[in-house]
Amino acid sequence: MNPTDLNALSRDALRGHPDAADCTLYRPDPGDPEEELDLGDGKVLIGAPFEPPQAWDAAEREAFFGDLAPERFVLARIVLDDAATEPVPGDVLAVSLANSDVQTYFVEDRQDQLYVLLRDEFDD
Repeated sequence: MNPTDLNALSRDALRGHPDAADCTLYRPDPGDPEEELDLGDGKVLIGAPFEPPQAWDAAEREAFFGDLAPERFVLARIVLDDAATEPVPGDVLAVSLANSDVQTYFVEDRQDQLYVLLRDEFDD
């Protein structure tokens, strides 16, 4: 799904979308780096691969991607059951796949209502 269509979805439309997956958001515990805080459940709709803005120069692209493969970055829309909770960079999103597996993503950035997620390479 393209970014414009993802942005246009209401919270209710995203929850009822046939491609939306169940997810749970976690945040590193500031008091214990070995633990994570469960911030709640929701739905996520993974969209198109992340395309950096045209205005980014080579240095900005390098700073964002580092040595990570650009194809691991995707755009997504996340709607949590608790509307007051918003994902922030550094959070971890566990996505329940149709085959009962779990795919882990790291929240890297936010652009309007969309999030840039990094697929965990260990889930491949």
